[in-house]
Amino acid sequence: MTLRDLINLLRRHVKAVVVTPVVAFFIIVMLTVTVLPPAYKATATITVSDPSGTVSTANLLSVVNTIATDEIAPYTVRDSKIKVTAKNSVAPSGGAQMFEVAVKCSDEQECLGLANDLAQSVALKSAEVFQALQEEDEAGRADLGALNNADDVAGVLSGSLLQDTLGSDRTFEFCSFTVNNAVEAEPAGAGPLLLGAAAAILGLLAACAVIVFIDAVRKPIRGKDDVTYGLNVPVLSEGEGRAAAEQLWANIQFRASGTIESICLLPVGDEGTSWCARHLVDAIERTGVHARILSVEADTNEVSSSDDSSVTVFECESLDRGMGAAYCAREASATVVCAVLWRDSRPALRTVADELELAGVSVTGAALRTD
Repeated sequence: MTLRDLINLLRRHVKAVVVTPVVAFFIIVMLTVTVLPPAYKATATITVSDPSGTVSTANLLSVVNTIATDEIAPYTVRDSKIKVTAKNSVAPSGGAQMFEVAVKCSDEQECLGLANDLAQSVALKSAEVFQALQEEDEAGRADLGALNNADDVAGVLSGSLLQDTLGSDRTFEFCSFTVNNAVEAEPAGAGPLLLGAAAAILGLLAACAVIVFIDAVRKPIRGKDDVTYGLNVPVLSEGEGRAAAEQLWANIQFRASGTIESICLLPVGDEGTSWCARHLVDAIERTGVHARILSVEADTNEVSSSDDSSVTVFECESLDRGMGAAYCAREASATVVCAVLWRDSRPALRTVADELELAGVSVTGAALRTD
């Protein structure tokens, strides 16, 4: 399929292409607003520092992270309606090291309050750890075992750090944990309009995919070249109406050999040939030749024209209903296959061509109806 064919295909189904994404947009927006609960997110941060340089920023953050993991544990289970995350962060300025506590839930005030409460708790407990270290240092610098066995210190600070600090002028008392409270809870996740827009795009792609798939299965006649290739005869007229009928009558006379007493109009599919027969008779009579229409049933096996003074236009049923059209084509002076753009298929056209070849019919040409 060429790009031009694709554009024509989508243009033909423009209603589906337009309506599907619009419907998808409104459905998702309504579901988001009425069914899905709102989601809010509040983020509080903890700024960590030790101006004395006793404890590195990495070790300070390690302490905060250990404590935060315990604090948020109840909110990290799978069925929790409140989701909490904690992680290291860097301030926008790039200078201060920060630790971030983010809370996401459906209640704006609960979200805001919990984020601040958790951050305050983590900061307080972190400060207590280093306050305990300072007190132990001042009380008994040689008792390393007491320090290393303390639950708040074990696994957080290395023994080498404690050993380097104990017995020196270095101190833990300047370790700072400053909480920057969240001031508001912001809407979290994609909003209704964004979800609706995504649904509209997916709806558009789905509609196009379905249309292309159906087209690939049906294989409709897309243009004049399909008819010419399928029948191996020229298209004598395109369109419907007076101008197309006059063109068809003229080209039938150019193509046919001998006197034209009858014309067999044979449809490709179920669209019939009435759209062509009536206008063709009018065009013939405008040239001063009397013409008439006779219908040929699908089960007819003998066709004859009883009026030698006029041109008989036989209006046949499709070959998939019966062989009447084939019998008619064998007796007619000219045979015209009538195809309808986009409604008749290329396989059906090929079937008609094969059947007429078996019947020994020389097809004069085709009339193509365009929508």
